Amino acid sequence: MSEKEQAPGTALLRLFDSAVEAYDDILWVASAAGLKDLEKSATELLRRLLAKEGRMSGYATRVANIYKVSAAVAGGRADERKVRRLLYDAMKLDELAENIREAAMRRDSSIYHTDYPAMAKVFMKGLLESGENLRAFYKKVRALVNETARLSRELLSEASDNLAAVGVLPRKRILEVYEESQEGLESFANEGELPKAIDNDKGGEGD
Repeated sequence: MSEKEQAPGTALLRLFDSAVEAYDDILWVASAAGLKDLEKSATELLRRLLAKEGRMSGYATRVANIYKVSAAVAGGRADERKVRRLLYDAMKLDELAENIREAAMRRDSSIYHTDYPAMAKVFMKGLLESGENLRAFYKKVRALVNETARLSRELLSEASDNLAAVGVLPRKRILEVYEESQEGLESFANEGELPKAIDNDKGGEGD
């Protein structure tokens, strides 16, 4: 293959690598370590979401871009419904993180702007004091994070197949190799759920 022919492939690989990194960041939020105590589980999930405030949409866009480009290169059609859903979910997560930050800062303006654990705890305290159903709130947030991670994986997996079909990636999909090296991702990939660690408190959730 000539240098001229290699250039498009190199660009696609860079886009794919960037999307894999974005997927890793999404999974970091989705795989928040769950504890038996529901309040602590919810607080940890919110802490991670706050740490990625304003970035989830960007991560989702990177995944969506390589998926759409790879589909075009492979002569296929991208599933625009999935793309729109992923981008919408990621946008809602960014909005949620912004709302959590603002609510926490209203309650305690002394919190440092990168003190995500403090923000999550203050927000959680306000949530409980207001009489909000914590279990319902937690399940709603977890479901949104979960779907963002699931859709990201599906689109990235399809992008991997598309790039393998045109010879840019090896037949053994890079995404599979990546997941095999990440502890706790196998159950997520197989079952379409969050890693089991976050579900340790499910006894009373009615899942």
